[in-house]
Amino acid sequence: MNTVIIPCFNRPEFLFLTLENILKAKHSEEFVYLFAVDWGFDVRILDVINEFPLEKVVIKRKRNAYNSGKQSHNLLEAYRESTFLSEQYSILLEDDFFINPDFFEWHLKVMEAEPNAFCSIATMNHNTWHETDDDDAAYYYGTRTDYQSWGVCWNVEVLKNKILPHANSSYYTDPARYITKILNQEWLSNQFCEQDGLIRRIRYNNESMPVIFPHKPRAFHAGFYSYHRDSEHLNGSLKDMVNFVREVTQDKERFLKACGEFKDSQPIDLNYEFKYDKPVYKPAKIL
Repeated sequence: MNTVIIPCFNRPEFLFLTLENILKAKHSEEFVYLFAVDWGFDVRILDVINEFPLEKVVIKRKRNAYNSGKQSHNLLEAYRESTFLSEQYSILLEDDFFINPDFFEWHLKVMEAEPNAFCSIATMNHNTWHETDDDDAAYYYGTRTDYQSWGVCWNVEVLKNKILPHANSSYYTDPARYITKILNQEWLSNQFCEQDGLIRRIRYNNESMPVIFPHKPRAFHAGFYSYHRDSEHLNGSLKDMVNFVREVTQDKERFLKACGEFKDSQPIDLNYEFKYDKPVYKPAKIL
């Protein structure tokens, strides 16, 4: 089997809906689900996970001394753990990403077509805007600086050889110092030093390995509030919070208003039926 990694912490309402969408996806039963639960978590997270019917592994992180490296530690160690569980691929799906039923199938098909890929990313490219086509089969290569931890599929050998050597105590203890010393690259501010910033720099050093995006995204970032975004955290029963998030994310105007200044959350049609035989490379023009 292959692995789907789901890092989670304190938003059981988003996790509930993310898992609800997973159960509707083609091939979802072919994966083992690794829930990486960061320390200090909302205990309701475990209630949601326990109700998830597919094969799963739950890892609860022990308390550690990492501050700015806490979230990165949870995610990167989950990558490491996934390499022991996966036959070939590890997919990262954070707890606030909603997927179309074609999400897993697209990843599996495009990674088979592109064995030299750095990774495939099933969401819209928010690092570099491209002019994309309304073509179910089409995919394109991102630029040298493009990487985002948004619905990512990895060959486990790339994780082992490219990413995990940097998942160490020096990085977790002081991410900004580590990337300055080891991966100092002037094109990206040292403020971007969490795991996605780390991996963007690693990707920059592996230009010959493409990062693959679909012309038509298979997932979107639904988290209109988080620790990165200034917004009120919900209170109330889990059922009420799930209903609220469902209502907001299903109303495009309301959802975009809730996202405020953040333009990287563009909803997609979760019920759209993709029709294609195999993925086809089609370059996309940079806007």
